[in-house]
Amino acid sequence: MFITLEDETGMLQCVIKPPVQERFGDLLTQPALIVRGPLSGIGAWRGLVVEEAWPLAGMLGGYLGHPAAHGGADYRADAVG
Repeated sequence: MFITLEDETGMLQCVIKPPVQERFGDLLTQPALIVRGPLSGIGAWRGLVVEEAWPLAGMLGGYLGHPAAHGGADYRADAVG
């Protein structure tokens, strides 16, 4: 599984291997996450191999939804959580 994380500085592709995907399940579909793992690179590509994940609860603002749940139509939210 692949997810892309984005903040004000840019985007980062994350690789989630099947055992990690099974461990964190629905958490990986949340609109805001904290993830940890080693950086990996092949040629010019760089990504993060996710080993741990936590929800980023209590965020003000942000986007609700994601392509898998809402057909690709993200929308702006005033408050998340």
